[in-house]
Amino acid sequence: MWRENEKLLRKHQSLSVVRISIFLRWFSILLAIIKEGVVGFSKDTSIDKNLLKVDFDWYNRRIKEWLGFKFRHLSGFYFRRRFYSIRFKKKFIQKFNICDSSDFEFKAEIDHIQKELIGKWNKIEHSWTRTGLMDFSCAALLYHIVRIFKPQLIIETGVANGASSTFILSAMEANGIGKLHSIDFSESEGLSFVPNGKEIGWMIPDELRNRWLLQIGRTEEKLENLLKQIGEIDIFLHDSDHTYEIMMYEYKTAWPYLKKNGLLLSDDVKMNSAFDEFIKDVKSPAMVYSRRLGIVQKVK
Repeated sequence: MWRENEKLLRKHQSLSVVRISIFLRWFSILLAIIKEGVVGFSKDTSIDKNLLKVDFDWYNRRIKEWLGFKFRHLSGFYFRRRFYSIRFKKKFIQKFNICDSSDFEFKAEIDHIQKELIGKWNKIEHSWTRTGLMDFSCAALLYHIVRIFKPQLIIETGVANGASSTFILSAMEANGIGKLHSIDFSESEGLSFVPNGKEIGWMIPDELRNRWLLQIGRTEEKLENLLKQIGEIDIFLHDSDHTYEIMMYEYKTAWPYLKKNGLLLSDDVKMNSAFDEFIKDVKSPAMVYSRRLGIVQKVK
């Protein structure tokens, strides 16, 4: 309920107004809890103490998500250094039992894709800084994963302009195998990453679209039916609404349909605690690249 209230407020107000209103709501709940601890609630009060605690926990988590995401750029210098990518590559190879590490060299292919996407974006008229494009270092790792593991079926949630989809489809084309099923929900103009006059996935080249199938709708409505229709999948990628509830729902829904040694990937995993809690539950090998792209392998 609070998540939907926040979305409604974002639709009509600036982000600063949204955050101030959320903070005031958190503070009012805090005062109510303090009052309960000091003087207690009267018997005829309409306040549900258990519900009050649930609301307070939700707002606590939301504020922590904002602060953590806001200041993550402070660690960006470290993650952009070459020694970090080299170190991560070695750990990745060991963690997921990749035999031939030479398969990690796809720089020319990745640079070409990135150049094409930037060129397309720069040609359009846009008045905001939000691009909806996956961080290119994460997209490059995504390309490596598809090239190395050679999946036949991938499901992704969240397409927006289609940057990450282009990396996936390009890797599939280079492999000569694979289909990508995508789910995305078209937000209103004020909330959408897609520029006016453009369709979801407009960046995806025509020559790659024969490997791509798109469903429009919320993942809560589409994901489970799609999984039942397809059956087992090799990779699942979450990149839709980065709320705790949606992320946890997608992880838990997709996990049973992953093949053994299949991968669950998730962008922006540090926006909340869903990914950390999930990998503790499934007890499978997991890594996080650049505090953004989460990777967990289903080994059982």
